[in-house]
Amino acid sequence: MVASILLQVVCRYVFNAALPWPEEVARALMIWMMALVAAQAYRKGMFVSIDMIFNYLPHNVAG
Repeated sequence: MVASILLQVVCRYVFNAALPWPEEVARALMIWMMALVAAQAYRKGMFVSIDMIFNYLPHNVAG
């Protein structure tokens, strides 16, 4: 996913020619990664969440 976005950035800003497909590939790969992680978390009885912001906020602000 990162390689796809990096390719798009290089093509767009270095070669001045944007490719039409890297955003779609990155989106599809993100969905697949979440599906794989969600299946593993379900087996362990866990939840998948994106909580990076809450880790950086003070405890009284995060809730």
